[in-house]
Amino acid sequence: MMPLTHNLTAVALAASMAALLPQMEAGEFAIGCILGARAPDWLEIAEYNHMTGRRGSLIPHRTLTHWPWAWMMLLGLIIPSIQQGGQGAIGLAGFAVGGLLHIGMDYLTPMGVPLGLHPFGERSSLNWIRTGSIGELVVNLTAFVLVGVIWSVAHAV
Repeated sequence: MMPLTHNLTAVALAASMAALLPQMEAGEFAIGCILGARAPDWLEIAEYNHMTGRRGSLIPHRTLTHWPWAWMMLLGLIIPSIQQGGQGAIGLAGFAVGGLLHIGMDYLTPMGVPLGLHPFGERSSLNWIRTGSIGELVVNLTAFVLVGVIWSVAHAV
């Protein structure tokens, strides 16, 4: 998925949560979610090889940083802190959820993500959407339609 799609779906998720969480928590969650939505890519630590003139990353793309089990473990570590009212815990949870959203979006593409027992194994993919295709527009529109539905339901009660 393109960076814009990751950002837009994170905004949609954050807007949905704003309908369900108290205002202060919703803002904290939103900031974390939007930052986390691109984290699996920037955590790979981009590097530039001056000898070859090629761009790459310290961690191979869609391996360790795209391994959903690590993000779920992070979220699992944060949840007790949320329950105890820990400072910044909602923002960290948003960050982890944003990372999981990113991975879920990348799972839709042909390149896929590692779902196995280790992050450097075979990747799995639904192979539904090619990066940069009209499918990404459909994903973004669907995300914002869902925001509208969630807001409608949350405020109808």
